Amino acid sequence: MSHAFEGVTALDMTSGVAGPFCTKVLAGLGVEVIKIERPRGGDPSRHHGSFYRDIPHWETSTLFLDLNMGKMSLTLDVGTSEGARIARELAKSADIVVEDFKPGTADRLGVGYGDLEAINQRVVYTSVSGFGQTGPYRDYLGSDMVFYATGGEMCSTGEPDRHPVRLANYVISTQAGNMAAAATLMAYRAARTSGVGQHVDVSVFETAASSVDRRLQHLMCYIYNGRIATRADNAYAMYPTGVYACADGFFHIVGGGTRFFHRTTAMLGMPELVDDPRFNTTEALLSQERKEEFDAIFVPWAFSKTKAEILEAARQHKVYASPMLTTHDIFHDANFEARGFFREVDHPATGRHRYPGPPVKMDRIEWRVAPAPLLGEHNREILVQRLGYSLADLARLRQAGVI
Repeated sequence: MSHAFEGVTALDMTSGVAGPFCTKVLAGLGVEVIKIERPRGGDPSRHHGSFYRDIPHWETSTLFLDLNMGKMSLTLDVGTSEGARIARELAKSADIVVEDFKPGTADRLGVGYGDLEAINQRVVYTSVSGFGQTGPYRDYLGSDMVFYATGGEMCSTGEPDRHPVRLANYVISTQAGNMAAAATLMAYRAARTSGVGQHVDVSVFETAASSVDRRLQHLMCYIYNGRIATRADNAYAMYPTGVYACADGFFHIVGGGTRFFHRTTAMLGMPELVDDPRFNTTEALLSQERKEEFDAIFVPWAFSKTKAEILEAARQHKVYASPMLTTHDIFHDANFEARGFFREVDHPATGRHRYPGPPVKMDRIEWRVAPAPLLGEHNREILVQRLGYSLADLARLRQAGVI
């Protein structure tokens, strides 16, 4: 098998999560990604925990190790005139450039789209920013929580009588990174056909607003009937629905209503409950009082079963229920194991460990799985072997703080 984009080179001037996730996808597909990092400290994600064996070090951040698999590392201060000149030299032969500076910064440094397009007409230049390269919000800064809130989804997550709640971590940033990767590869395909690259403007804000994770549904609902999404309390909707405890953790179930209740009672081994006058009407299945009576039956049954037993019972009776897997469960899951999802990666600072592998499987294309780079690991290879700098030049650049 071969890599889909072998022979393609990308210059990665991103940090954090969204931009590096984009270039991680590119690297997985075989693109040679040259990651430019700050000479002092590298990518900020190198300093975010957790860390290997809980010992903080810029080479052992699990966030960095995951987001930067398969990339090369070049330390370079693009804020210096010589650093920007080196970046432009690399961009002359690059097919793709990805950056996530604050809008306007790349132009000021001399590495904006206009600067690079002038020396490489075919370059695809992807800018990932919080609110896009234009518009009244373009200079605003934001975090994943900011984008989750401003993208319109936080208003509908959480309990209805309490404050909105942010769900998960880096969800919006990784969605934006995925979108940036897809758009970049589309633009690269167009550049191969036309011989002309283009500027790809990715807004994390717009990615959040258009996400299929309920947001798009809520936007369309507003367009058609003016309804604004709110936080709904579904704990009492068509019981049993929601999260319940069991013998070894928790599970989620959607097992109520006239469509599913008979399946749930069969799963309990109590099919007669379908005809019980307490539960055999739609009104009863929505009643808080009746829910409490049913929970008196359902909760002890759940506590007597493990997650695996509930999953098997639900499968047999076609009930929509699933265990809430812990990280340990996922790492030892039989289905992941059978499909070879986790791949062994040997990193010089952390040793050999299993990492999450490719998100897709293809018959004739291999997803490249390789360790993240050490800080500045490829300085000599890139500057000396590719650009023709001497070892004395490297010493001078290092002393001046350029690399």
